[in-house]
Amino acid sequence: MYPDNPSRLLVVEGQDDRHVVTQLREHKAAGLSFEIRDVEGYQNLLQAISPEVKAPGRERLGFLLDADNDLNDHWTNIKSELKRAGVSPPSRLGQNGCIFGSTPTIGVWIMPDNQSSGELENFIIGMLPDQDPVWPLACEYIDAIPQHIRKYRNEKTDKAKLHAWLSTRKKPGRMGAAIGAGDLDFSKELNMKFLEWLTNLFA
Repeated sequence: MYPDNPSRLLVVEGQDDRHVVTQLREHKAAGLSFEIRDVEGYQNLLQAISPEVKAPGRERLGFLLDADNDLNDHWTNIKSELKRAGVSPPSRLGQNGCIFGSTPTIGVWIMPDNQSSGELENFIIGMLPDQDPVWPLACEYIDAIPQHIRKYRNEKTDKAKLHAWLSTRKKPGRMGAAIGAGDLDFSKELNMKFLEWLTNLFA
Protein backbone atom coordinates (compact mmCIF):
# COMPACT_ATOMS: atom_id res chain seq x y z
CA MET A 1 0.00 0.00 0.00
CA TYR A 2 1.13 3.55 -0.64
CA PRO A 3 0.58 6.53 1.64
CA ASP A 4 -2.33 8.85 0.81
CA ASN A 5 -0.02 11.68 -0.18
CA PRO A 6 3.41 10.38 -1.17
CA SER A 7 5.87 13.12 -2.03
CA ARG A 8 6.76 11.38 -5.30
CA LEU A 9 3.93 9.87 -7.31
CA LEU A 10 3.37 8.47 -10.80
CA VAL A 11 -0.30 8.33 -11.81
CA VAL A 12 -1.09 5.69 -14.46
CA GLU A 13 -4.21 4.56 -16.30
CA GLY A 14 -4.25 0.88 -15.43
CA GLN A 15 -2.73 -2.21 -13.86
CA ASP A 16 -0.64 -3.07 -16.92
CA ASP A 17 1.00 0.38 -16.83
CA ARG A 18 1.76 -0.04 -13.13
CA HIS A 19 3.20 -3.53 -13.65
CA VAL A 20 5.38 -2.47 -16.61
CA VAL A 21 6.80 0.58 -14.82
CA THR A 22 7.41 -1.48 -11.68
CA GLN A 23 9.38 -4.07 -13.67
CA LEU A 24 11.35 -1.47 -15.63
CA ARG A 25 12.28 0.32 -12.44
CA GLU A 26 13.32 -2.93 -10.74
CA HIS A 27 15.52 -4.05 -13.61
CA LYS A 28 16.90 -0.78 -15.02
CA ALA A 29 16.27 2.05 -12.55
CA ALA A 30 16.36 0.51 -9.10
CA GLY A 31 17.58 3.75 -7.50
CA LEU A 32 14.39 5.64 -8.27
CA SER A 33 11.93 6.05 -5.41
CA PHE A 34 8.29 6.88 -6.16
CA GLU A 35 4.83 5.46 -5.65
CA ILE A 36 2.62 4.35 -8.54
CA ARG A 37 -1.12 4.97 -8.40
CA ASP A 38 -3.44 3.17 -10.85
CA VAL A 39 -6.62 5.23 -11.36
CA GLU A 40 -8.33 2.76 -13.73
CA GLY A 41 -8.88 4.73 -16.91
CA TYR A 42 -8.23 7.88 -18.91
CA GLN A 43 -11.19 9.88 -17.58
CA ASN A 44 -10.22 9.05 -14.01
CA LEU A 45 -6.67 10.19 -14.74
CA LEU A 46 -7.96 13.54 -16.00
CA GLN A 47 -10.07 13.95 -12.88
CA ALA A 48 -7.10 13.09 -10.68
CA ILE A 49 -4.82 15.81 -12.07
CA SER A 50 -6.00 18.77 -10.01
CA PRO A 51 -6.24 16.99 -6.63
CA GLU A 52 -2.88 15.28 -7.13
CA VAL A 53 -1.17 18.55 -8.10
CA LYS A 54 -2.64 20.23 -5.01
CA ALA A 55 -1.99 17.36 -2.59
CA PRO A 56 0.00 18.50 0.45
CA GLY A 57 3.63 17.52 0.46
CA ARG A 58 3.75 16.66 -3.22
CA GLU A 59 7.24 17.25 -4.66
CA ARG A 60 7.33 15.20 -7.87
CA LEU A 61 4.31 14.11 -9.90
CA GLY A 62 4.08 12.19 -13.17
CA PHE A 63 1.18 11.26 -15.43
CA LEU A 64 1.45 8.27 -17.76
CA LEU A 65 -1.34 7.58 -20.26
CA ASP A 66 -2.04 6.13 -23.71
CA ALA A 67 -2.45 8.25 -26.82
CA ASP A 68 -5.04 5.82 -28.25
CA ASN A 69 -6.29 7.47 -31.47
CA ASP A 70 -6.41 10.96 -29.97
CA LEU A 71 -2.90 12.09 -29.06
CA ASN A 72 -3.56 15.79 -29.67
CA ASP A 73 -6.93 15.66 -27.93
CA HIS A 74 -5.46 13.85 -24.94
CA TRP A 75 -2.62 16.35 -24.63
CA THR A 76 -5.07 19.26 -24.93
CA ASN A 77 -7.19 17.79 -22.14
CA ILE A 78 -4.15 17.19 -19.94
CA LYS A 79 -3.04 20.80 -20.41
CA SER A 80 -6.52 22.07 -19.62
CA GLU A 81 -6.67 20.15 -16.35
CA LEU A 82 -3.17 21.27 -15.38
CA LYS A 83 -4.10 24.90 -16.01
CA ARG A 84 -7.21 24.44 -13.86
CA ALA A 85 -4.87 23.21 -11.13
CA GLY A 86 -2.92 26.46 -11.36
CA VAL A 87 0.16 25.32 -13.27
CA SER A 88 1.42 26.27 -16.73
CA PRO A 89 2.34 23.28 -18.93
CA PRO A 90 4.40 23.67 -22.10
CA SER A 91 2.44 24.24 -25.29
CA ARG A 92 3.97 21.17 -26.93
CA LEU A 93 4.65 17.74 -25.50
CA GLY A 94 7.88 16.89 -27.33
CA GLN A 95 9.20 13.47 -28.30
CA ASN A 96 10.77 12.96 -24.87
CA GLY A 97 7.63 13.80 -22.96
CA CYS A 98 7.79 16.86 -20.76
CA ILE A 99 8.92 17.88 -17.28
CA PHE A 100 8.15 21.34 -15.91
CA GLY A 101 7.40 23.36 -12.80
CA SER A 102 8.90 23.19 -9.36
CA THR A 103 6.20 22.85 -6.65
CA PRO A 104 5.55 20.14 -7.57
CA THR A 105 7.74 19.23 -10.52
CA ILE A 106 5.36 17.63 -13.04
CA GLY A 107 6.02 15.20 -15.88
CA VAL A 108 3.79 13.85 -18.65
CA TRP A 109 4.47 10.89 -20.95
CA ILE A 110 1.87 9.76 -23.50
CA MET A 111 2.40 6.21 -24.72
CA PRO A 112 3.88 5.01 -26.90
CA ASP A 113 6.26 7.83 -27.85
CA ASN A 114 4.54 11.20 -27.28
CA GLN A 115 4.22 11.57 -31.04
CA SER A 116 2.07 8.72 -32.37
CA SER A 117 -1.30 7.10 -31.91
CA GLY A 118 -1.14 3.90 -29.89
CA GLU A 119 -0.84 2.59 -26.37
CA LEU A 120 1.36 0.73 -23.91
CA GLU A 121 1.41 -2.36 -26.14
CA ASN A 122 3.02 -0.37 -28.96
CA PHE A 123 5.74 0.74 -26.53
CA ILE A 124 6.40 -2.91 -25.61
CA ILE A 125 6.45 -3.93 -29.30
CA GLY A 126 9.25 -1.40 -29.68
CA MET A 127 11.25 -3.40 -27.13
CA LEU A 128 11.02 -6.72 -28.97
CA PRO A 129 14.48 -8.07 -29.77
CA ASP A 130 15.63 -7.81 -33.37
CA GLN A 131 15.02 -11.05 -35.25
CA ASP A 132 12.75 -12.41 -32.51
CA PRO A 133 11.63 -15.77 -33.96
CA VAL A 134 8.13 -15.79 -32.45
CA TRP A 135 7.01 -12.26 -33.39
CA PRO A 136 6.53 -12.95 -37.13
CA LEU A 137 4.53 -16.07 -36.28
CA ALA A 138 2.33 -14.12 -33.86
CA CYS A 139 1.69 -11.50 -36.55
CA GLU A 140 0.96 -14.19 -39.12
CA TYR A 141 -1.53 -15.85 -36.78
CA ILE A 142 -3.47 -12.63 -36.12
CA ASP A 143 -3.37 -11.54 -39.77
CA ALA A 144 -4.83 -14.90 -40.81
CA ILE A 145 -8.00 -14.39 -38.74
CA PRO A 146 -10.76 -13.19 -41.08
CA GLN A 147 -12.04 -9.68 -40.43
CA HIS A 148 -15.65 -10.80 -40.09
CA ILE A 149 -14.95 -13.00 -37.05
CA ARG A 150 -12.58 -10.64 -35.22
CA LYS A 151 -14.04 -9.12 -32.07
CA TYR A 152 -11.59 -6.22 -31.78
CA ARG A 153 -11.39 -2.94 -33.70
CA ASN A 154 -8.75 -2.58 -36.43
CA GLU A 155 -6.74 -0.11 -34.34
CA LYS A 156 -6.26 -2.86 -31.74
CA THR A 157 -4.51 -5.20 -34.20
CA ASP A 158 -1.02 -4.49 -32.80
CA LYS A 159 -2.34 -5.17 -29.31
CA ALA A 160 -3.74 -8.52 -30.45
CA LYS A 161 -0.40 -9.43 -32.05
CA LEU A 162 1.55 -8.55 -28.92
CA HIS A 163 -0.74 -10.63 -26.73
CA ALA A 164 -0.36 -13.55 -29.13
CA TRP A 165 3.41 -13.17 -28.65
CA LEU A 166 3.00 -12.88 -24.88
CA SER A 167 1.04 -16.15 -24.83
CA THR A 168 4.26 -17.96 -25.78
CA ARG A 169 6.27 -16.67 -22.80
CA LYS A 170 7.32 -18.75 -19.79
CA LYS A 171 4.71 -16.81 -17.79
CA PRO A 172 2.12 -16.05 -20.49
CA GLY A 173 -0.04 -12.99 -20.58
CA ARG A 174 1.49 -9.96 -18.85
CA MET A 175 3.82 -7.41 -20.37
CA GLY A 176 5.57 -6.79 -17.06
CA ALA A 177 6.31 -10.50 -16.74
CA ALA A 178 8.08 -10.43 -20.12
CA ILE A 179 10.23 -7.57 -18.82
CA GLY A 180 11.00 -9.47 -15.63
CA ALA A 181 11.94 -12.58 -17.61
CA GLY A 182 14.39 -10.65 -19.77
CA ASP A 183 12.43 -11.35 -22.96
CA LEU A 184 12.61 -7.72 -24.11
CA ASP A 185 15.50 -5.52 -25.24
CA PHE A 186 16.09 -2.75 -22.68
CA SER A 187 18.54 -0.99 -24.98
CA LYS A 188 15.95 0.01 -27.59
CA GLU A 189 15.87 3.77 -28.13
CA LEU A 190 12.28 4.38 -27.05
CA ASN A 191 12.77 2.49 -23.78
CA MET A 192 15.92 4.46 -23.07
CA LYS A 193 14.02 7.72 -23.65
CA PHE A 194 11.28 6.62 -21.26
CA LEU A 195 13.77 5.60 -18.59
CA GLU A 196 15.52 8.95 -19.00
CA TRP A 197 12.16 10.72 -18.51
CA LEU A 198 11.49 8.69 -15.35
CA THR A 199 14.98 9.38 -14.04
CA ASN A 200 14.82 13.12 -14.72
CA LEU A 201 11.44 13.31 -13.04
CA PHE A 202 12.10 11.20 -9.95
CA ALA A 203 15.87 11.12 -9.39
